[in-house]
Amino acid sequence: MNGTTLSICINNTWINTECPYGLICNADRCETAVCAEGESRCVGAAVSTCINGAWVSSECASGQTCSNGKCMGGSAPIEGAPCNWRTYVEQCFGGAAYYCGWYDEVVRWDCAGGGGKCISVENDEAWCAYLDSEAYDQCDYDGQVSIWYPGWAEQLCASDIIIFDSCHMIDGKMYFIEDRAAESVCVENSRVACVSSDTIGMEPCSGTCSFDGWDAVCIAEPCTHGETKCMNSTIVSTCVSGSWVSSECVGGQVCNADKCEAAVCTEGEMKCISSKTMSICRDNAWVLFMTCGGNLVCNAGKCEAAVCAEGEKKCVSGTTASVCIGDSWVDSACASGLICSAGKCETPPSAGSDCDETFKSVCLGLRAFNCNASGKVTEWDCRAHGSCLFIQNDISYEAHCGEKNLCEYDGRLDFGEYPCDDGPDIIYFESCNFFDGNLYDVSRIAGSVCDGDLLHRCEGLGMHTASTCPGGCFFDGWNAVCK
Repeated sequence: MNGTTLSICINNTWINTECPYGLICNADRCETAVCAEGESRCVGAAVSTCINGAWVSSECASGQTCSNGKCMGGSAPIEGAPCNWRTYVEQCFGGAAYYCGWYDEVVRWDCAGGGGKCISVENDEAWCAYLDSEAYDQCDYDGQVSIWYPGWAEQLCASDIIIFDSCHMIDGKMYFIEDRAAESVCVENSRVACVSSDTIGMEPCSGTCSFDGWDAVCIAEPCTHGETKCMNSTIVSTCVSGSWVSSECVGGQVCNADKCEAAVCTEGEMKCISSKTMSICRDNAWVLFMTCGGNLVCNAGKCEAAVCAEGEKKCVSGTTASVCIGDSWVDSACASGLICSAGKCETPPSAGSDCDETFKSVCLGLRAFNCNASGKVTEWDCRAHGSCLFIQNDISYEAHCGEKNLCEYDGRLDFGEYPCDDGPDIIYFESCNFFDGNLYDVSRIAGSVCDGDLLHRCEGLGMHTASTCPGGCFFDGWNAVCK
């Protein structure tokens, strides 16, 4: 959305959330700012400007090149022209790097020919950089210069000049530059320089090592004996007689507030502290992060659509109630002898009483309770059958008596011998049902029923009709229809 606001699409609706403190919105996510607002630099023949914490590139006009973060000139430097390497401003033009060579003359280095790109780096140097090469694959960028094969000193030093490789993050991509030259470089907070034409020397910095593009210097940091500071999340540095001495935290501890302490959380980890708010781990402590907007709730450290409303109730079976707690359904079995009705465990109705809109068919032990077509509660004694089975499909919920392994299941309903003994609207039938890997023969009732491609319906007491369905007969649990 803007510099600090991130918009997330949830359930086809945009929900705005603020990035945590210190972060900005970039590339559709919250991340650390990579540059200072308004800062500019050269990226090949383009000027890259820092806008909302991210680099945004724009090409220079035709014939121009970029130097010192600005579009300049309208023609390429003249190759071989005299120059002074101490004052010459290197630049990229037409995919090539122009710099002042050993003999004080302008040298053109073609980058595009080798599949590279000319970029400007420290000290306004122009170099050919590559996104992919064998050397690039070995590059481990840590913000400092990387020296390759330190055991091969003869390949690193030429007189008083050290040859090194480096990696640069440009517009979100890592570029590799090989064979750069400098008087000294920083490697793992040490100043590295050539002692001779085939020997390198390393000088650990008691403070910090700073590289300006040509030379590395150790910047002293005066300290008081006993003073401590965190070098990273697991290393603490202690001032001993005016010099910093680093050591690793032990026992799984982390460095926080300039000392090693037990880990409270993992940096960047998030957790819910209520159904609407979450915290994030910053510097080994939980701090308030954000509040979920709209109808969103916090679940497992992220905002997402609510599963249910707090306190909402429902029945998940005839004897199991469920209540919404903290955006999750929590099931509980009803006590013995009770049934679930409208999300609550209640005493079952007696046979012959009126059914209300909340009544559910239910099995209680070997008793089956249902609501008949007349709106009355019926109770079936299933002791002779051995089982009470709760049958559920898309539109009906029925409790029935069932006997195990008495029928041969072929995917169809088995039509009963006396289908319409209870009146003109209810038909009795037999069906086979799988429960827990066993087949049960169940006596059931419906408004109409299928028997193969025949549709059966009661026309009066003890009377029924059967009609053929050319496209097949379909049974939904209460009524049969021709396809």
